[in-house]
Amino acid sequence: MIRIDPEDPVPIESDDPVPIESDDPVPIESDDPGPLLRTIPAQSGRTIPPIRADRIDGVK
Repeated sequence: MIRIDPEDPVPIESDDPVPIESDDPVPIESDDPGPLLRTIPAQSGRTIPPIRADRIDGVK
């Protein structure tokens, strides 16, 4: 059994395989509504506005 000392500090350096700075090809702020909204046909002449992250509740 592994003993965990509550006084032992958590090491800052980690072998986390996910880098904080990523070369993610998808920009966070984009005017592209995305492939899902582009494939949804507009109903009765109405257009579907793109969902912006800043309009979703809970997203700062």
